[in-house]
Amino acid sequence: MKQLILQKVLQRIGNTTEDYINSIQNTIDNFIEYTELPKVYQTNFIDTTKLPLKTSKLLKDVDNLISTHTSIGIERENYKDCGFLAALLISKYLKDSIIEDKHLNTILYVDTNLLMEDYKKLMDKNSDGTSPMLVHSLNVLNKEIEQADFVFWDKFTMIQSNYELMKIYDILSIRYRNCLGNVFFITPDYNNILSVELYNVMNLKNILDLLKEEYSYIK
Repeated sequence: MKQLILQKVLQRIGNTTEDYINSIQNTIDNFIEYTELPKVYQTNFIDTTKLPLKTSKLLKDVDNLISTHTSIGIERENYKDCGFLAALLISKYLKDSIIEDKHLNTILYVDTNLLMEDYKKLMDKNSDGTSPMLVHSLNVLNKEIEQADFVFWDKFTMIQSNYELMKIYDILSIRYRNCLGNVFFITPDYNNILSVELYNVMNLKNILDLLKEEYSYIK
């Protein structure tokens, strides 16, 4: 993913110095590292030459979506492709921002149900160092989830317990107060899971119906 972004950037900007190439590489590395995007989504890619109509439009609009800190829902039948879709949007935003020399917003990818499990692990942490490993970093759990300019929330409708719903509500309330943006990947059962108050702090501009969109992958 990182090398692919670098290649596309260099194709657009043409000849440049080795120092500048190294600077771009460092920017890409640091940006992707901050997102905590899982490795699986960095090694398999959705084929952008075969994108369905609605996803193609979303990809074209991603810079405006992230730069204006807008929050939207993306409705899918299941979560199979959502991490790869997040990776596609993140890489497009990063590439275009570098080429156009724009300010880079901080972006996180979180696996919502695993994020909730991490908070439970922290509550049950053992002093002898034998506690289960966290999926997300302590920096994300304690700070960045509330402060990142933009968050991609995968598997958002897998949260169900009262604790999980209240924890998410508290986090999103803080993000709402600070006018920060989000993409929530949801499934058609979201109306049965999300309370009115939780829906309010999600601050959705709209919900994109991508239920029937299918993707091809670069092999």
